Amino acid sequence: FALPGLGPFFNEAQSGRQELLKMLSRKKFSEALVKELESRRLKTSTLGSRFHVRDLIGRGSIEVKATTAGQLAKLVHSRESA
Repeated sequence: FALPGLGPFFNEAQSGRQELLKMLSRKKFSEALVKELESRRLKTSTLGSRFHVRDLIGRGSIEVKATTAGQLAKLVHSRESA
């Protein structure tokens, strides 16, 4: 089935997701504070970085761990390269 206007939403979600994953992969240990990620303005999406951070947590692309500095988001590297 299809819903009108859903295509642009999926495009925005995909592009914002890719931008955040690229940002995390460029970090030294592929990790950053969640509040740092949520405060960033995304160039490719208007949905907001908080939405995308929650989306990536739900998809299992990033893990969140509690630290003394706050919540730490770490990129999960998949092992499906076979």
